[in-house]
Amino acid sequence: YYVLTKNNKYYSGMDKLSAIEGYYYAKNNFDYARNLYKQNKFRESLTIFLEAATYYKPDLAYCFAGKCGNKLLAQGAAINKLEVLEYFKKAVALDEKNGFYVSERGIYYLTQMHDTTLALADLTKGVQLNPKDDIAYQYLAIIQYAKSNIKEAVSNISKSIAINKFEAAYYAQRAGYYQTLKDYTQALLEFDAAIILNNTNPAYYKLHAECNLLAKNYIDAYDDFGFATMLNPTDAEAKKQLQKLDPLLKTEYEKIGFSMQNAFQFFMSRADNQLKSSQGHLDGRAAMNYYKCIQLDAKNPVPYNKAGKIFNEFNMNTQAEQFLRYAAYADGKNPTYFEDLAVYNMKVKNYKSASGCLDTAALLGSTSADGYSLNGTIKGAKLNDYEGSIKSFNKSLAINPLRYDTYYSRALVHTNFNNYKAALEDIEAALKMDPKNEKYLQALKDCKEKMKK
Repeated sequence: YYVLTKNNKYYSGMDKLSAIEGYYYAKNNFDYARNLYKQNKFRESLTIFLEAATYYKPDLAYCFAGKCGNKLLAQGAAINKLEVLEYFKKAVALDEKNGFYVSERGIYYLTQMHDTTLALADLTKGVQLNPKDDIAYQYLAIIQYAKSNIKEAVSNISKSIAINKFEAAYYAQRAGYYQTLKDYTQALLEFDAAIILNNTNPAYYKLHAECNLLAKNYIDAYDDFGFATMLNPTDAEAKKQLQKLDPLLKTEYEKIGFSMQNAFQFFMSRADNQLKSSQGHLDGRAAMNYYKCIQLDAKNPVPYNKAGKIFNEFNMNTQAEQFLRYAAYADGKNPTYFEDLAVYNMKVKNYKSASGCLDTAALLGSTSADGYSLNGTIKGAKLNDYEGSIKSFNKSLAINPLRYDTYYSRALVHTNFNNYKAALEDIEAALKMDPKNEKYLQALKDCKEKMKK
């Protein structure tokens, strides 16, 4: 029906169509508009939502048309704010008890019309209709904060967190409120939570640093600002803060045991301890302290390797490759360094280099079952090297015969090269150690069916 309508050369509007043609045409347009919205193509999406609104889910179509308009205005587009507001009003008029529509209108009142009175009324009603709307509580918190009702703001954003505990921005927002209350200890804990959930956002490190400044934690502030600039090298403000803090550091370090004689070990121990006690929120500081070790001893491969692994976790690929490669080739005899470099190469899909690093680790006497197993997977699945793959898997299992997932991985390679008998033996070995594993059970079934053929 949709194609029929689109290809009808006499088409001049929905009023010309049969009911069934019109329904499917409007439905398809609505679904297409939702897809465009997800792609951030708000202008095109707005037009299509309005076209669909008369014939299919008009309340939701008008609401999303309003959301498109709000997004466009936030981008600086020249569109009529009052027309966009009418889309939200139409959605609410069609379903006055829909908390989502009411709250979205409230958000628009706040962000575009700057009418806190109407925004507060809508958002308050919205959470009454839909108590699970975490975004509505977030905007209620913003309004209360603007009114200097800080404790009420904390209460509202806490409700957002209770509904959605995995949204990093909520913790950062609550941290800001505690900071306003001068409860720096709690504010820092909230920033920690935000970083744990999103440890690659430089803004969170910068906010964390500013809070540490207020709390006079100058060393932590320096490390936070430093890592923020690593994540965002264009942040001139953070760089200025580093320059201001630099003269204070020697005295602050000396208070916690630093001396010129123990400087390298001081920063190494500090970084190691930060990694041990971190859930991810101190990894950036650890990288900064390893970097200080490099500044003190530029030829020592240990801090390069440790910092490189952190950079790899943060997807800072340029730094990760540079540091991990230096450690591996500066030492030249440590198989672990080549294994760590292989993990990086595997992540960026440089499979030949990854396997080469693992082969080097093997020549250096690696005893890592994980490393041999990884090399087996790379050789078999990516490099089409059956013999090399099986040899690596065999070595992994010789080191740790209880690695049942390695049996399964070796079985996959056997299957890919049509050696079903060997694959069956490996799958059965894996199932002996993990008899309820659905992945293994399905592989067993598939293997037996292929053997019959």
